[in-house]
Amino acid sequence: MPFFSIIIPIYNSERTISHTIESVINQSFPDWELILVDDCSSDASPLICNQFSNKDHRIRCYHTQANTGSAKLPREIGIDYAIGQYVVFIDSDDEINNRYLLDLYAEIESNTADVVIPRAIIRNMDDSSFSILPDTTIDVSKVVNGKEACLMTLPYWHICCGGMSFRRELYDGIKGKNPNHYMNSDEFTSRLLLFSAKKIAFSRAEYTYWQHSSSITHKVSIDLYDILTVDLQLLEFVKTNYEKNVVNEVGSKMLSDLIRLQKLFINNKRQFSNNDKKLISCKMKEGFRGMKSYDINFSDWKSKLFSINMMVLKCLCFLNH
Repeated sequence: MPFFSIIIPIYNSERTISHTIESVINQSFPDWELILVDDCSSDASPLICNQFSNKDHRIRCYHTQANTGSAKLPREIGIDYAIGQYVVFIDSDDEINNRYLLDLYAEIESNTADVVIPRAIIRNMDDSSFSILPDTTIDVSKVVNGKEACLMTLPYWHICCGGMSFRRELYDGIKGKNPNHYMNSDEFTSRLLLFSAKKIAFSRAEYTYWQHSSSITHKVSIDLYDILTVDLQLLEFVKTNYEKNVVNEVGSKMLSDLIRLQKLFINNKRQFSNNDKKLISCKMKEGFRGMKSYDINFSDWKSKLFSINMMVLKCLCFLNH
């Protein structure tokens, strides 16, 4: 039984997937398996994955029958096949340094950690700029509990869950708590994983996360508006588990999402079909109503902005029917 099960969901990643897989093969820590889940790619990704699988017995490849639209379901498929003690998710365009698994293992052994958070270097594809997580607000020398670690993602991410390692049993414990497979559902799943852990440690293991302007999170599409549904999930979770000030901060961030997506909708209305316009209007309306039901305390200017956007949304809904 391998110590680590590394799972990579893949969709149309022919340009990057070989480099990502090779960064796993080059690990100095040998006790791993790699599970590739191709989400019905239309490019050469399936062929590339099969070639690696045929060359290395530690690599297995699975294929979905239809594209699922998010990384969440392929990851779940990977976990169903995983036999390792700890699981590591890696994106198909990212990479890990050759000591990555060794450094994660060291933290697991020295702290009996349920979860280990890596040092993430977030780069633009032109390599013109980068940022590092955990940021300077986080004391990486401490071992924290699940509630403390999850708070580090609220309302914005001060740590990166990409490439983190976690006990396999943790995922089994949260299975079913997030049945949605929206574009960003994996963010909510990551928070559930953190919250369910007893001990979370930080590692110097380096995970390089490449930001693409062409990724789904940067494209104008109806899928972007699923963010609002996941935001409401998060609001309910935070209301149940955290103090009112945290609820207000998460609600404020959701308002920012609503305003940003509303502007995107107004500026790109011609790109959407009439049916999509109705669906988007309904999602935004649901988002505003959901926020109102949580009795969030905004600052004066945000309260006014909330009211203005409610009125604008009513006008948009009227125009779209």
